[in-house]
Amino acid sequence: MRTIWDYIIMLIGTLGSLASIIALCTFFSQLSTEGWIAVLFLGILCVFFVAYNFWLLTRYRKKTKYAEAYGAINIGFSHLHRLRRIENLTIPLILPELEKLCDEVSNAFNKIYDSNVGVCIKFIVNDNGRPRCETLVRDSNSNARSRKSGSQDTTKHWIDANSDFEFIYNNFNDENVETSYYLEQHLPNCHDYKNTRIKTGWKPPKIFLFPEKFARKWNWPLPYKSTLIVPIVPLIANDQSQETIRGFLCVDSPNEGVFNKYYDVDIMKGIADGIYNQIDLIHQLTIKESHG
Repeated sequence: MRTIWDYIIMLIGTLGSLASIIALCTFFSQLSTEGWIAVLFLGILCVFFVAYNFWLLTRYRKKTKYAEAYGAINIGFSHLHRLRRIENLTIPLILPELEKLCDEVSNAFNKIYDSNVGVCIKFIVNDNGRPRCETLVRDSNSNARSRKSGSQDTTKHWIDANSDFEFIYNNFNDENVETSYYLEQHLPNCHDYKNTRIKTGWKPPKIFLFPEKFARKWNWPLPYKSTLIVPIVPLIANDQSQETIRGFLCVDSPNEGVFNKYYDVDIMKGIADGIYNQIDLIHQLTIKESHG
């Protein structure tokens, strides 16, 4: 609501400035060349300040939304802190709290982008020597939109069959490659993007004189067009290696151009570090169960 009022006030100020310039031209129609140059200069200044104020307003409001988002993230972590007071944790006790965290992270990003941002936690398992990801939990809204998790998600998410997971996992030990995140704001434009949920033959047929990128946007098979993924590893670089990656924290949006390289990546890294102990415990319990 505050943002709407800001734009209304800016619009009133702009209309007032334009009305003043128009009135100046109307009542002083016999302006000299110098007068017309002055009026034109005022008009250019008016347009410049309108554009600049619009940019400042948008940037300022977006930053204030980050402050509101931290409250939701704090609530999410309170559920994880509760687990520390429970002895002999089991996977069934951990997963509901992780789902609540996903809900709050989704709420946080929804406040920032006014979009239905989906959140999920992927868990890495070794399947006969080939690593793949299992969807541990999702936020409630994603579950309600038929995006499955847990045992209901029967898709085998092989790491080498997903561009985002593969990029981070395969290059993680290479210090010359930035593998702390994967960000793509325009997925339909990525012709080489791989995803285990994309079925072969989905690409639209080429139509004469019709831009292919528009056809790809309309026929894009995934429920999201922007995604940001970080590995679930300790935040301290000295504690990081491919072997310490326990999974991936993923957020996505049905809109393009969502997620910020500077602010959102840092937030996601902090959350991934915060849930690492719980995901690592799941890793240890899974190994223990597999050995009887």
